Formats: sequence, C-alpha cells, structure tokens
Amino acid sequence: MSKTSITGTPCQQCPWRVANHGKRHPGGFYRKDNLRRLWNQIRKGGRLQSCHPTDPGHPDHRQHAGAKPGAKPVECIGSVILILREMRYADTLDGDTTAGELSPTDFDRYMAETRQRKGLTREGLLYQGCSRALPRPIGDGAPLPAVSEELLDSPAYGRPDEPPLLTATTAKRDPATATTGD
Repeated sequence: MSKTSITGTPCQQCPWRVANHGKRHPGGFYRKDNLRRLWNQIRKGGRLQSCHPTDPGHPDHRQHAGAKPGAKPVECIGSVILILREMRYADTLDGDTTAGELSPTDFDRYMAETRQRKGLTREGLLYQGCSRALPRPIGDGAPLPAVSEELLDSPAYGRPDEPPLLTATTAKRDPATATTGD
C-alpha cells in the first residue's frame, strides 16, 4: 500500500509531528483533544485533511498558520503518513509477503483489531484503502499522495497514543505471530 516516491515532508506546523504534540498554540492545533478530533475524522473516512499553512478556507488557518488568501490547499502529508501506516499494518495480518495487496483476510483481521488499536474504522479502511490507495479505476476518491518509506518509518510523525511504530523491516510478520484480536 505504501508509495515509494517522495512528494515532500510534513510542514513544520504539522500536527502529526510528535515534537508539536502538546505545544501551546494560539489556534490549539496541538492539544491532544484536537489531535484526537482530527484523527477521528481521518479514521472514519472523513474528508481529506488539508495542510494548515496552505488552506485559507479555514479562518483559524489564515489567522494562526499563515495560510495566504488564494493559496491552493494541499493534503497534509502527516495525515497521509498515518493512513499509509495503517494500510501497511493491515496488509501484514495474513502473513502474505506481497506488499500492497490488501486481502480479505487482512481486512477481516484488521477490523478485529481496530477496537483495541483505534485505527481506521470499517468505513475509513474502505475509503482510505479502496477508494484512495488502490489503483484506478477501482477507487473514486482522490489518490493518496506518494510518501517515502523513510517518512513512514520515521518516529518523528505520529498521533498521540499510537501503537508502536511498524517499520518496513518489521511490517511483514510471521503469520504464526499475527494476532487477530479474538
């Protein structure tokens, strides 16, 4: 599921930069309750999260993130990192070593674990995985931007209370150790 080309890195103001979590900010961007709110929108298959400094459509982004009038909003690379990590994790659950092919078994096992992990919901996995991550013409959502493995593996980005980071080298597990949350 993960892409391999670099499209950029999350901006310095990204709420998904771990270094920003809990920082005081006039817009309250980095409060844990705001981060949970943002993650819940993503995990439930809600609309794309824009990069704050590029989205003048929100008054708080203009006032507190420096978004310029008339700027073209782009998708938050930090949120894409979180989505692709969840997709990569789901892709590991049946023990299949073919990266990027989410199987029905992966989907079922991921859904069994979601309640404990606070990952993508069924709607979120269907939207983010099927509509955005799969090749065209299967999906109808905006394609996920490409992100490098380095960014996916970086502990510098995450959400509060995120489970331990699954890196590219640890992503493919022995099926005997894969849990189904039963």
